[in-house]
Amino acid sequence: MRLLNCTRTGGWVQADGICVGRGTGQHSAYVKPLRRSKEISRRVAFRWAREMAKADVCGHVIAGKPELRQRLASKGFRHNYYGENVGCMWGGTPREMVIRTHRAFQDEKGGGGWHWRNIKNAGFKSVGVGVASIGGSTRVVYDFYGR
Repeated sequence: MRLLNCTRTGGWVQADGICVGRGTGQHSAYVKPLRRSKEISRRVAFRWAREMAKADVCGHVIAGKPELRQRLASKGFRHNYYGENVGCMWGGTPREMVIRTHRAFQDEKGGGGWHWRNIKNAGFKSVGVGVASIGGSTRVVYDFYGR
């Protein structure tokens, strides 16, 4: 959450994980910080990170598994405004891989990539965060939600 809300509020996450300019709008427009949803984190985002790690894949979809809309709805989250950032890294400690994954999302600023757009989307009010590490790789999931 610290990394995510750093970028969201106009700060910039450095390679060591330190946030420069949090809440200032210095590096991009200020957007109100997200609330962490414990339930989306535990019941949706973490489970997806673990599924990806077990299947040794990196993506929003795994054949035979429910897509994000279904994963949210099956846990009682039925609001129609949602999004997802998924990232995977290999090599280093889990902490280092989480930072590198977040920085990859952040680096989409110049091209307006979807990961960047999700982070900066003011329509998202809360987020579930899931991280799973297996065998030298780490999967990171941000499940954004409109409420």
